[in-house]
Amino acid sequence: MEIYLEKTGELEAKINISLKKEDYSQRIKSAINKLAREVALKGFRPGMAPVAHIKKLYGNAVLAEELFKTLDGALTDYLKQNNIKHLAQPMPVTTFSDLNVSIDNLKDIFFSYEIGLQPYVDLSFLNSEPTFTKYKIRVEEKFVDEELEKIRKQYGEIEYPDSAEKNDILFVKLEETDEAGNLIEQGYSTKTYFLFDRIKPEYHHLFEQLKVGQSIDINVYEYLSATTEEVHRFVLNLKDDQQAPIHPTFKLTLEKVTRRKPAEMNEVFFKAAFPDQNPQNEEEVRSIIKSDIEAYFDGKSEALLEYQILNILLQRIDMALPDNFLKKWMKYDNKDFTDEQIEANYPEFAKKLRWDLINHQILKEQNLEVNREDIFKQAYLDTVRLITNYYGKVNFPQETIFKLADEKLTDKDYAMKMYDRAVKEKVMQYIKSKVKIEESQISLDEFNQLVDKENESLVEVY
Repeated sequence: MEIYLEKTGELEAKINISLKKEDYSQRIKSAINKLAREVALKGFRPGMAPVAHIKKLYGNAVLAEELFKTLDGALTDYLKQNNIKHLAQPMPVTTFSDLNVSIDNLKDIFFSYEIGLQPYVDLSFLNSEPTFTKYKIRVEEKFVDEELEKIRKQYGEIEYPDSAEKNDILFVKLEETDEAGNLIEQGYSTKTYFLFDRIKPEYHHLFEQLKVGQSIDINVYEYLSATTEEVHRFVLNLKDDQQAPIHPTFKLTLEKVTRRKPAEMNEVFFKAAFPDQNPQNEEEVRSIIKSDIEAYFDGKSEALLEYQILNILLQRIDMALPDNFLKKWMKYDNKDFTDEQIEANYPEFAKKLRWDLINHQILKEQNLEVNREDIFKQAYLDTVRLITNYYGKVNFPQETIFKLADEKLTDKDYAMKMYDRAVKEKVMQYIKSKVKIEESQISLDEFNQLVDKENESLVEVY
């Protein structure tokens, strides 16, 4: 066997493999003999079918499978032994039919794979200590007033009105319907609840007119401000292993509305709403709320800072990519994609790939490691975010959050997603230690305008 790399461009190459007949013929013979011992054919006792008969029936299929196992193993070993860093997966240039080989006509063969080579990532820009701005959003008194009112209602006495309005909780029954609004026999149904605020503003009037006991038809994905994951978990009450209902349309019957009157500003309210801080009066309560809002704003500001750092790094750390190879690989990996779709999606794909390369280069150079605790931290934060987004700020038991995070991490795809987040957090911490960060006061409106301006070019990448 002979295997070698042939450069076809600055960052593109072929891995060529020459196989002599002797390199694979014994492997084919052994595979057919093994199949003869295991296969059960009509007219023969198990394992007693003649090898020649097995060869005639299955020989070419065995040849193709074993040949590509040999080639794939040789390719993998060559890339590893020669420390060849490549992007995406190698693409076969040759097909089985190109080889013009059969079980009765084994011969020397020549096979090629295309690969895209990793570019050099020059991180010297970070040594120049570039300067970035972190915005400190001013916490206005009206923000504290609004949050205090919200918390007082959360801990106030419960009323049961006949119809719903802002801040109410709606308890409903959902029954799956077809497009015409007809109930589906043995369709999915569940009882659930959600905040009125989760309803998109354009549909508020429909729910405000709805009385307890009355029904309307809704599309659960369209009417509610929630991600698909949130709808599945918190609205439809689906378990991780349950398939979503076929139809997105449901008959919603309003069964109950709960409304909370604002709690009195007294010791009972202070203990219930702020059990860990133990405030003694309204002034201390407002101080706690202001600190919470500052922390929330700081998180938003930190996210914008990281987006802006990322954007500048992608501009300043210039690296070429094997564009032609990657576009061909996208087509190879997504057979249904048209050339127009490849061209439209490639710029975003290339941005993400460049950012991944920067991440991995920093991880390698700085010997940064991601462990189980780092991954669990990301799953925990993600679970808290989901709960807060859907239920608002509630004192959810920590053991419940831990359990939910652990359950979600049993999904390999989700665990990999949390690993990627942990990597990005470690890398960003390092990057921020290398740059200069100045602080600037700003109003919430001004900050939101900045976010709107940056949003399109940044959020899609990070």
